[in-house]
Amino acid sequence: MTTPSQPSHCSTQPQFDEQVPSSSKQKNKNLRNGLIIKLIEPTIIFRGDAPGVFLRGDLILNLNKPTNIKGIEMEFVGKTKTFWVSDERNIFSEKREIISHKWQFMTPQINESSIHEYPRNSIFSIKQLSSSHHDHINMVPAGTYTFPFEILLSGNLPETIEADLGHVQYRLFAQAHRPGLLPKLTKQIDIEIIRVLSDDVDSEGMVLLKDYEDILNYDISIPNKSYPLGQTIPIEIKLIPYIKKLKIHGLRIKLLENTVYKAQNEIFEISKVVATLDIENLVQNNLLQEVNEEDIGNTSYQSNFNFLLPNCNNKIHYSCNTPLIDIKHVLEFYIIITLPKNDTRTKLRIECNINLVSCLAAGQNFTLPKYEESLLFCPCNPEYQRIAKRVLGDIAEDKYCRCNIGADENLLAATHCNCDRCGDGCKCLPPNYDEAQA
Repeated sequence: MTTPSQPSHCSTQPQFDEQVPSSSKQKNKNLRNGLIIKLIEPTIIFRGDAPGVFLRGDLILNLNKPTNIKGIEMEFVGKTKTFWVSDERNIFSEKREIISHKWQFMTPQINESSIHEYPRNSIFSIKQLSSSHHDHINMVPAGTYTFPFEILLSGNLPETIEADLGHVQYRLFAQAHRPGLLPKLTKQIDIEIIRVLSDDVDSEGMVLLKDYEDILNYDISIPNKSYPLGQTIPIEIKLIPYIKKLKIHGLRIKLLENTVYKAQNEIFEISKVVATLDIENLVQNNLLQEVNEEDIGNTSYQSNFNFLLPNCNNKIHYSCNTPLIDIKHVLEFYIIITLPKNDTRTKLRIECNINLVSCLAAGQNFTLPKYEESLLFCPCNPEYQRIAKRVLGDIAEDKYCRCNIGADENLLAATHCNCDRCGDGCKCLPPNYDEAQA
């Protein structure tokens, strides 16, 4: 059972205004009865193989007059569904629940005679305001009440996707119960979960290098392995001819989207072209100029260009791999050449997989934090303690927020930080998870 908490997510004492302003009643009248959900991170981003990310925020209850509230609850639910009709008119559909988590918040319960004594804006602690002996009176004074919440989401949760024949959706749904036939106060918001490659993996890029039948060597380079929708993919192509008078008529690039839906042990596949780019003047005059015999294989022709990806508003989806929906993207390169002997055009086909991520990932910084920011992960830092306690339990603070006298000096120097508990300049070591498990 959870109750409203302090401004800090770790607070344990309720805070009240010292006095109610004279204009309190007028301000309360301007409030609109209802619930508001405010997220600290509006989009949940899983980076690489990260073990998990916190979904956290505040559930806010606004009341413009004393109101009978029996209780407040909120649920976080993730679901996936696929649906299609086959050519034989058979219907295939499957639903799965991915995650479900509930919070129950207890509201302050008071006598009607004491309503005027409560301040307009109150933020209560998690364990302070449980139900009292006034169980038959659930009258809550007018004002604004804040209920902080959080949940650690596992890194293996599938990302949000809205595909043609299915979806993966996450939603927060809150409701405040009122007695009798009075309607509930409700609020729901969708939660977007996206996944990106870690910076070190993404920056490896892609290189396609190969000889084609002793006629041509191609070298295609792309600096990264993934790109957000709506952005451009910079491409560099280098050609080395192995024969004289080889004609290059142009380059065509296609972006394919291949989707596999699953339901009832059946699969349904869809493949479509979602973007194309034609480059006619890949080589000047469409001719790899004639070179001396000794220079064959040593002369290269290089070209750079940008491939614009469709944005999220178009009928394209980002890459994902979920229990019922699998979406992959392929870049296909077609180099059109003519051999000098028979003057017949030939298409040289090259392909590579590319990972497309949500438009919401554009502009995100996926690199490691700066040194100053890394001090937040000192075991003596309050935010570190809050998360460590969720992972390691009550042993976290006593075990890891301490001065490590006699420890390796190089490691201590690297983890130097100021600790309120041990004094300025305390050198703290990060938690040893193997030791904790033992």
